[in-house]
Amino acid sequence: YTSIGGGMLLLNMMFGEVTPGGVGTGLYGILVLATLSVFLAGLMVGRTPEYLGKKVEAREVKLAMLALLVFLLGYLISGPALRPLNSVMQGAQTVARSSDPRFRLAKGSGNDELGRLNETFNAMLESLETSAVGRESALGSEREARIAAENAVGALEQSENRFRRVVESRVVGVMIARSDGTISYANEALLNMLGYEAGSDPMSETSLVGKLWVALTPPEFAARDEAATAELISTAKIAPYEKAYLRADGSTVPVLIGATLLEGTELEVAAFVLDITERRRAEETVRVGEAQARALSEAQRRFVADAAHEL
Repeated sequence: YTSIGGGMLLLNMMFGEVTPGGVGTGLYGILVLATLSVFLAGLMVGRTPEYLGKKVEAREVKLAMLALLVFLLGYLISGPALRPLNSVMQGAQTVARSSDPRFRLAKGSGNDELGRLNETFNAMLESLETSAVGRESALGSEREARIAAENAVGALEQSENRFRRVVESRVVGVMIARSDGTISYANEALLNMLGYEAGSDPMSETSLVGKLWVALTPPEFAARDEAATAELISTAKIAPYEKAYLRADGSTVPVLIGATLLEGTELEVAAFVLDITERRRAEETVRVGEAQARALSEAQRRFVADAAHEL
């Protein structure tokens, strides 16, 4: 703080006291009202009025009345001039309380500084309204994008849960192979189907993980596997077809297999394998039954023909 700064502060306080609506120290108003009050009280009791040890005479009363008239005259003069400013101030308070930028001040008739201030305030409110509309639109778009993302995440979780249930089931064998044909994963159903052990060392003979996919296929199905590989490259999937897989003990098991490419950072293939041994046995039983029926029918036909010939 400096002496000049303190003097400016006192000067502003004095101007604020005599300016209608200003914020000052209140000293001038107190002195004027106290002087008039003491003077009127002295007249009522019939004695010379005194205030702070000093007689209140005609000079002091005249100055107090002059100050009061100046206050009233300043209020009457500054009222119309401050009305536009009060309107702007009330408009700003209305916008601040309601947070509604659609409020507008009434257009003034003049083209002076106050009229331009009115127009500038309305332009600011229009800009705020435009920003609010854009913000609401952006929030709406963000809300829709968030809902879409939540729905997509929910759908992905449901798909993953369904896939996990299929993988963990003991009905369908599932294996995942890398682009070089190395098996990186096999579920328990596939391990039991092919006679391999779960959790064994990938380098051991009893482990299916780490083996090549083609090593499980008997030579007679090599051509069919090549056609399936070409189909996978062109369509990203393999339609189910029947073949056989080599078990760990060297025997074969008939299977129905289908595959699809997995999307990700690394190219992988997921294959679904179904053991169709029981179906093959049922088909063989039906085939044998049909052959026996045909043989019986042929024997009956020959018997009837021989009997007719003898007769």
